[in-house]
Amino acid sequence: MKTLTTKLLKSILFTSYLFALTALTSCDKDSISTLLEDSNETIIKLDTDDCVPTGDPIVLPDDDFVMTYITGSVNEESTVYCFNNKGEILWRTTLYETPKDPIYNNGQIILACQEYVYALNSDDGSENWKYKITGDGMYITKVIYKPCITSEGNIILCLDSYILEDLVTAVPAKMVCLNPSGNLNWEQTFAAKDNYWDRFTKFSAPIANSNGIYSIVHISGSNGTTAYLKQFNSTNGSLIENYILDDYINCKLHCSNKNGDIFFSGDDDINFETKFFALSSTFEEKWSVSYGNNSINNHAVIDNDGNIYLSVEDGFLYKYSADGSELFASNLQKIFVRGEMLIANDGNIYKSCQGVEKINPQTGKSTSIPIEASSLSDISILSDGTIIYSGIGEMYMLPSDAKGISSNAQWPSYGANLGNTSYCN
Repeated sequence: MKTLTTKLLKSILFTSYLFALTALTSCDKDSISTLLEDSNETIIKLDTDDCVPTGDPIVLPDDDFVMTYITGSVNEESTVYCFNNKGEILWRTTLYETPKDPIYNNGQIILACQEYVYALNSDDGSENWKYKITGDGMYITKVIYKPCITSEGNIILCLDSYILEDLVTAVPAKMVCLNPSGNLNWEQTFAAKDNYWDRFTKFSAPIANSNGIYSIVHISGSNGTTAYLKQFNSTNGSLIENYILDDYINCKLHCSNKNGDIFFSGDDDINFETKFFALSSTFEEKWSVSYGNNSINNHAVIDNDGNIYLSVEDGFLYKYSADGSELFASNLQKIFVRGEMLIANDGNIYKSCQGVEKINPQTGKSTSIPIEASSLSDISILSDGTIIYSGIGEMYMLPSDAKGISSNAQWPSYGANLGNTSYCN
């Protein structure tokens, strides 16, 4: 429970922030950030040197972009920054929670935090609304995943079970649907029917397509953990399909293609192997691939022809056709292949977190792009090809020929599109 002193301090800081925000005008925004030119890369200095990125950048329709950071000395304080395509800070908003990956939809920045979901106006960072997603409980046990957007424009959030302060009682996991104005449409609760086991119920981040909403729920009991891939009606939250993954743990959804096929991965806890699955829109298994005990820490992407690209911790990037045929297995010469991929309009694949790499989609050959610093966030790309990513206390802008995130690929990036909404038409 937060102390009165902490609450008072946060109140004072927030009041100071509002005063500073009021004082910010377009004529002095250049003085807020220092733009340095080193080779061809622009370095944007943030307000403090200890800003730690908490998510990945999202690009707005006018090529402004948004990034979130842990900032300041007060616990859970974070700052949402919006930059223009010149690297100037347009606005900043302080939250006293830590957001997951932001998403953009219809003029709003959606931020899922441990207690509230916030919608900020993308023009000026002002709060449009907030919705209380959790009640009292142990803050550190509250886990909310990156939201997705449905075909109706509604916001889907998945929340793990969390423990109350008595250390005994757990609040069951749930899926929540909010409309664009922040009002509750529906919610579904996932209980193990035993309060002890309820505390271990976990989700994967949801995705959506025209057929509905998808998420994987891990439900534990005295006989172990069972994962369920579930499909829900986006209008009322009713269950459409339920695919049982016996003995699988650490399951996560990756993407969907234009046919409505669903792709996911999981670790077989009995045979100690990681598998990647392709299911049809009717939940029939089309194909699967095993990678032994090599885990999958990133998400697959899908090009315009339906080919799937997936990086695995064995150091390889794999390309599969829509029917599961392996087209190449490219050794990226990395001990770990981490960092999300995205497909750009120039046809190449780009990824980060171990530097920035450009990958030929026909051969899998990787070319390193020199950068100023090791990236801590994943990348995104502006329409002119500028690659954006963040380190501690700095934002970087790197010119390239990428020409923006692909507008033709079926699922070109982790969040499926510039807005990171995890929705496939």
